[in-house]
Amino acid sequence: MRLTEEQYELIETYLKNELSASDRALFETDLGADADLRAEVDRQRDLRLGLRAIGIERTLERARTQYRATLTTPASSHEPARNARQPTVVRSLSTRHYWAVAASVVLILGVG
Repeated sequence: MRLTEEQYELIETYLKNELSASDRALFETDLGADADLRAEVDRQRDLRLGLRAIGIERTLERARTQYRATLTTPASSHEPARNARQPTVVRSLSTRHYWAVAASVVLILGVG
């Protein structure tokens, strides 16, 4: 079965949680009766979660890059070099911590 443009718009509105209570109940009744519609809703939901995860991953990478840049550049060229001989230590997040944070954010966004 091929879905109409109106059905795709309805799916988007449903996933954004912008339907009224009565429209939502009617749509969920249709979901129970139509396997194709249910499959498309699942695909759209997975796609939205994947896009959020990619966005979160990019944001985390930008933040890590900015953090590393602040560790490797002096705060100000006007400050006296008191700690000039101390090496700068850059500590990266372990992969396990990174994915735990990313999964937590995705879970929070998905529940919200």
